[in-house]
Amino acid sequence: MESNFMGGSSDDLQTPFEKHQQNLKSESDMYRHFERYNLELVIKDINVDFVDEEEIKSEQASMIVFTAGVSVIAKLVYDSYNSHEQLGYGTAKSDSRGKAILEAKRKAIEDASIRCSKMFGDIHSGHTQSKKQQQLQKQQSSTVNKQR
Repeated sequence: MESNFMGGSSDDLQTPFEKHQQNLKSESDMYRHFERYNLELVIKDINVDFVDEEEIKSEQASMIVFTAGVSVIAKLVYDSYNSHEQLGYGTAKSDSRGKAILEAKRKAIEDASIRCSKMFGDIHSGHTQSKKQQQLQKQQSSTVNKQR
């Protein structure tokens, strides 16, 4: 079950799952950072480890909460020569089973990509530094606007 998570155009997508994966790619800062470095993330295996159902009762109503755990094996390829495989794990709680699994899957993929990128040195640290710089710039611009 090997699928290319980072490659492909939106025209090739056919299933709702693939459309969801494309949306995750476009929304995540991490994947935009990877594209800057010519990196490709290949998902080799996705396993749903558990889905627990818990009923929370209150005085007036009861609510069902689902907890899901997902493990992912991902391979990060850097410049078509270097690659590293790593395991990622994610858990999530939600009011529906599907949402819990999708959120856990997103967290697992992000965890695996972070672990893989750490093997290549400062690729991931540059991402966090640029994010911190953006936050500082926003704070500085908001203080300048308040002073005016």
